[in-house]
Amino acid sequence: MLTSVGDPEIVQLLLSACAGVDVRDNYGDTALLCAVHRGGLPVIKLLIDAGADVDSLNSHNGYTVLMLAAHKGDMDVVQLLLDSGARDDDPTGEAHTPLYLAARRGHADLLELFIRRGCPINNSKSVLVELFFLVFFVLGPVHLLTASKPGVSNLSGYSSSEAL
Repeated sequence: MLTSVGDPEIVQLLLSACAGVDVRDNYGDTALLCAVHRGGLPVIKLLIDAGADVDSLNSHNGYTVLMLAAHKGDMDVVQLLLDSGARDDDPTGEAHTPLYLAARRGHADLLELFIRRGCPINNSKSVLVELFFLVFFVLGPVHLLTASKPGVSNLSGYSSSEAL
């Protein structure tokens, strides 16, 4: 696996030697999924530049690269993946969009980013109700009511108690 070492120079050498960038390991992970799991931004950039599939799915749990980054709460990786064209929806149909996963883990900065970008929320009523409460308690009412309004900025200074 290209990311087993995690050293960008070694990964670059392997890529130069025509190592398969989207080959899967025994757990169903591509090199990019492994790099996101380990949090190596330089290696992630190398792999994306080499043509790694930013929408690859783990064949075991169905998570995409973006879903994994959202679950982990890695803002830099999420931003890089979104800028690289990663899908922000749920290709598995299991109601686990990156936005939902960020909310479940309490990653307020990612939740706000996904909401501002208009990332989709699953249509399931139970997921929508759960997501509403997650957003309310993670971001607070000010964020919930104003996060999608154009021109609203710098909401991070408010707490839910200050909003009411």
